Amino acid sequence: MNRDEFSRVSPADALTELTQSLSAASSHAQATDLFIAAIRRTHSQCGMLVASVRGLPPGQIRITRSIGSDGTDIIAQPADFDASRLNYLPIVEGPIIRELTADSRPKVITLSSDQRDGVLSEHFTGPGSIAAAPMFDGGSVDGWVLVCLAGNVPLDDRSLIDISAAASALGSAFTRLALTDQLRHLDGELQKEVDQISQLQRAMLPTTLPAVPGLDLAVGYKTFDRAGGDYYDVFPLGGGRERRSAGADDSWGILVADASGHGPSATVVVSMLSGVLHAYAGRPTSPAAFLEYLNRHLVARNFSGDFVTAIFAIFDPRSRQLTWAHAGHNPPLLKDAQTGAVRVLENPGGVPLGIQERVDACDHVLQLEPGQLMLMYTDGVVDERDDDDKPFGLDRLVQMTAADMTAPAGLVETLSRALDSHQGVTHPEDDQTMLALQLRV
Repeated sequence: MNRDEFSRVSPADALTELTQSLSAASSHAQATDLFIAAIRRTHSQCGMLVASVRGLPPGQIRITRSIGSDGTDIIAQPADFDASRLNYLPIVEGPIIRELTADSRPKVITLSSDQRDGVLSEHFTGPGSIAAAPMFDGGSVDGWVLVCLAGNVPLDDRSLIDISAAASALGSAFTRLALTDQLRHLDGELQKEVDQISQLQRAMLPTTLPAVPGLDLAVGYKTFDRAGGDYYDVFPLGGGRERRSAGADDSWGILVADASGHGPSATVVVSMLSGVLHAYAGRPTSPAAFLEYLNRHLVARNFSGDFVTAIFAIFDPRSRQLTWAHAGHNPPLLKDAQTGAVRVLENPGGVPLGIQERVDACDHVLQLEPGQLMLMYTDGVVDERDDDDKPFGLDRLVQMTAADMTAPAGLVETLSRALDSHQGVTHPEDDQTMLALQLRV
């Protein structure tokens, strides 16, 4: 819109256009450019200052941007300027600045040719007039716009009203941009904390699965976000939790757990679970008893609605027995070595951990045969939905497990690729963990 066209636009339409443009401004510099352009459409020979008074006593300003009457920058504003840089700007003051900013009212003053005021003389040489319009933030004056027009035709009340309205719109834009900067900073700090939580969570998981005599193991793990609420561990029961290998006669504990929800809050719950797990002394008498131990400690921490589902198994390499119990967790799959048929082990289980005083889980004993395979998983696997909101589903998990003829690592890789294909470009809706174990032939 050129100046002739602008002159035919009503003040209300001009203000609406400016306000709309300012609402889309992505930086202080862009907002200031839009404001200057709008004022110079009607006062093409004016000089201008945009200043902040945040944290300053009356009569002092910090100039964030200024132009001369020919439109060239006197004090330029970096494209990445924001409120955090205000304290690095010099403070200016003088009698005319004090008069213009003495209170929160917009005003126009007329100056003679012999009146000067330090920094203002770079922008204005009388005779002429200066209009001052405040910008507000939180009910207080946060800055000023000074429009300097040389010549014998002074800025009138109509001009002051238009400049004040435009300054108010600019002040609102500055407030929005400052809040956006603060939110961006806070989000950055939050993301750093989430990253730290994620690193801590991954540190709780085994870096590699240990060598368990007689078993082949593989795991697949994917989080809903950088921090997740799934947990797994494989550890010896015969000589201290810090060991990642054990003697041929030692039994092994195998745990897969899923904290309710996902993200950092679920990670906090999982960290508690890991701490309780690693604090256990001695050998658990049975999986069900071990789940009761975990539950007692989690209940004592009063999760306020959070809970953990879990499946825990003890494998004895000597007898090849696998004893397992679950607390509100998805039933594992068992694949027959001879026929390839897959059963869903819908054995009775207990309630999730952390809800009530007792889990009341039941122990179930499997005499593993060579080649027999068990798959443990969390609900994020079967509940993952595609673009049509169709879940991956237990039936599909059973069918793919039955059709796969590879070792545990191959099965987990096949299922992981199928889940990725099923969910498409969308983010996982929940954490996904699969742990497959197979008795060696």
